Parts: sequence; C-alpha cells; structure tokens
Amino acid sequence: MMSLLLRLINSLFGRSALLMISLVALVQITVIMLVGHHLGEHNSTRDAQYVELAFQLAKSPVNRPILARKGIYIINTDSAQFKRCPNQCKPIGRSYEASLNQRLGRDYQLVLDKNNGHGWVQSKSLNLWLYIPNLGIEHTGFELALMVILCLVVLASFILYWQLRRPILKLSAAAHEFRQNRQPSQLKPSGPRELSALMRQFNEMTLSLYEFEKDRTVMLAGIAHDLRTPITRMQVRANLLDDSSLTSGFLKDCKALSGLIRQFIDFAKTPDQSEPVSVNALCLQLAQRYSDMPLSLQLDVDDQLCVPEKELERILSNLIENAKDYGKPEICLQTKPHHQGVAISVIDHGIGMSQEQWEQALKPFSRLDKSRSGSHSGLGLAIVHRLVMHLQGELKIEHQEKTFQVTVLLPVTLSPQMSSDNR
Repeated sequence: MMSLLLRLINSLFGRSALLMISLVALVQITVIMLVGHHLGEHNSTRDAQYVELAFQLAKSPVNRPILARKGIYIINTDSAQFKRCPNQCKPIGRSYEASLNQRLGRDYQLVLDKNNGHGWVQSKSLNLWLYIPNLGIEHTGFELALMVILCLVVLASFILYWQLRRPILKLSAAAHEFRQNRQPSQLKPSGPRELSALMRQFNEMTLSLYEFEKDRTVMLAGIAHDLRTPITRMQVRANLLDDSSLTSGFLKDCKALSGLIRQFIDFAKTPDQSEPVSVNALCLQLAQRYSDMPLSLQLDVDDQLCVPEKELERILSNLIENAKDYGKPEICLQTKPHHQGVAISVIDHGIGMSQEQWEQALKPFSRLDKSRSGSHSGLGLAIVHRLVMHLQGELKIEHQEKTFQVTVLLPVTLSPQMSSDNR
C-alpha cells in the first residue's frame, strides 16, 4: 500500500493533484478561520442585544407572555429548569460563551449548554434568571458547507488531472511500443493544445524514423545479397588453385566475408516472433553445435519453460561467438529462474569490459579499440540487444571473480502440456 502511494505521489498526476489539493485546502481553511471568526463576532453581538432586550421585556409582567411564545422563561434558582443548567450555572469560559459575557458586561452572567445552545442568563441588577433557548447556533452549518465545497473541489481536481494524465500515458505507451517493435503507431491528438501538438510531432517523428530505418535495412540487405555471388565464385576459384596454402588462405577470407554478410542480413531482418521452444532443449542443441570448444552447461530451469526459438538461437549464438573470440575458456551456458521469466547467462574467464565499453559495444558498427578489430563488423552485440528488446527482455553484464558474465533476462511461456496440467 505504501509503495503504491509513493508511486502515485511520484507521478505527474499525483504531484499536480497534491499541489492543487494543498492550495485549495489552504484557501478553504483560511476562509473558514476568517469568515468563521467574523461570523462569530456578528452572532455574539446579535445574541447579546437579544438577551438585553429579553431582560427589558421581562421587567414587566405584561410582556412575559410574549417571551413565553419565544421559549424564554423566568426561572427560580430552586426550579428544575435551573438545575439543568450545566456546571451549576457557572461560566466555563468557552469561546462563544466568553464572547457573549464580554459583550453583556458585568451586570450579566451567561452559561451556555454546548450541546444545544440553550442559555441561562442572570441579571445581577434585576436579581433575575432567564432561560433563553437557541443562542449562537445559527453559525454551526457554515463550516460544514465549506468542508463540502472543499471535498467537491478536491474531487473535481482529481477528475481534471486524471483527464490530463490520459494523453500523456498514451504517448508514453506509444513511445515504449515503438522502442520495442520499431513500428510507428499513429496517436489521435487529444487533450490540451500543447499535448495535441506534441502528439502530432511524435507521429511525424516515429514515421520519419521508421522510413529511415526501413531504407537502411533495404540497403544493407541488398549489399549483403549482391556480395554473396562474388564470394561464392572466389571460393570455387580458390579450390582450383594448386597451392594448398593459398587455397586455405582464400577460403579463410571467404568464410570471414560470409560471416560478415550473415551479420548484415541478421541485422537487416525485421524481428518476427517465432515458435516457442524449450530453453533447456535449445541450450543442448547449441552445446552440440559448439562441441569443438570447451562449453559447459548449467541448466536449472524447468524443461517446460519456452521462449521464441529463432530469436533465442541468434542471441545465444552471437554471445557464445563473442565469448569464444574475446574471452578465455572455459565458457559456461547457464540458465536460472528469474521472477516470471528466465535468466540465461554466457560466462567466460576473460577480462570482459567496463559498463561504458559495454554500452558502446551495443551500438551498431561500433568496435572497441582494444578488442574489437579484424574481420568483425561490430554488429554482433547490436543484433543481440535488438532481439532482446524485441522480446521485451533485459540485457546486462556482471563481473565476478576471474569471470565475465552476460545475462539475458526474458519472459517465458509454458509448453502446452504444462499449461494443461496447471488447469
């Protein structure tokens, strides 16, 4: 509950609503204090004049029926009505009671019942007690009315800021979706003029970025495809050479060029969700593929946990190749449960790289000065990062004692058999 409240306060909606409510509450409290004070002063002056008039009329027995119709009676100190007087008819000094006594002067002594506003008043000069009902109760509904207004204003503020929050949330969701899928989603402009203009500019920006990336993808795919034919011819001609050392060198260069072209094509492909496969099964397949290198497995997840096959195969292949080229044996492929998904790590015994170098290496066509050189295109980790983002996962590194670990955190699905067992 506390974390939810902190998240709400830390949002634009929460802070704006809190600011508005605080200002309105401050204004309302000030109004209640000021107007309530002046209204109390007015009522006490009015009631003091009312008491003095009642005593003037009570002097004459002729006027007493008029007072009785108003509920005002002359009482004796030994009567039952007098005995109901609170605190033995001694003033307690409450604010309104004290204000009335101050206005009435020393000749009068007034005691109020705090529950109903009934008053017992003594005139010392006339040696007379009067019972006067309903003194000072007309102002009690004022504070309640202001509190109702405060609640209505707070409710209106919440509704207003909630409506302002909706277009911002739509814009945030569209930006997240574009980052994940690289597909522009056209937002319908809504909200205030500034937000509507921002949404229109966002639509134009995502469309421009999409068109630019589409053109770049077509260009890379075209170049890679056109290079395949001459490379194939070079391989054929290399095999016709009599010198085996030249043949080996040419074939090695052709293999390196083919690897670069394959990375260009992989980077140019638009990510598409493939059929899910068991994480453990795919790791076993990769271990067989790389059987010529020291690769160990530590599989600690259920066999029924699945992820998209092609995407995970490309991710792990690139990471294993990276560990093979730049790390030191032994290489370990490790799987562990992670919240609602799976953590898949490729661990080698190399020196690794710093966080700053890692972030640089995730950019397309980037090579680190000390370790990224030679025949590599600088696309391997960029492809990995792109595929992980497409699967709504996370990619991170960790330095442990004499090891460098790259971990992929991915959401998983259950195999049909496990899903039916859970049902």
